[in-house]
Amino acid sequence: MIVQLLPWLYIGSCSSGSDQAVLKKLEVKTAINLHLHEDPELDGVKQFQFHLIDGEGNSWPTVMKILGIIDEQRRAGNILVHCCGGMSRSPFIAASYLVIKEGVDIDDALYTVAKKHPYLSIHPRLIDLLRENLTHR
Repeated sequence: MIVQLLPWLYIGSCSSGSDQAVLKKLEVKTAINLHLHEDPELDGVKQFQFHLIDGEGNSWPTVMKILGIIDEQRRAGNILVHCCGGMSRSPFIAASYLVIKEGVDIDDALYTVAKKHPYLSIHPRLIDLLRENLTHR
């Protein structure tokens, strides 16, 4: 399952990151993988690999690095951010992007993602990580 959150930003599950036909149809130029399993190389898709935990123990600098890559790569074309189930880590990164890079209020960002994602289930510790780091800016 792939969900379009912005005209150029998609989130999905692990299988979406290796589906060459779907990525080509969606004109995805960058894929950001947030789980342990590496994606196969895909023609015309720049790939980035990060390991985020679906819970406690993530590094805020890693989250900021992912957001920076999204910000840089959006000029190249559409972006897919994906994790195993597509329900927690990838929506967390999308909501974090809206908050950190677009200046959207955290509750509004979470609502925006929830409106478009029928199976959203962001781990509470990921939301806590975002909230904690907003207060320290």
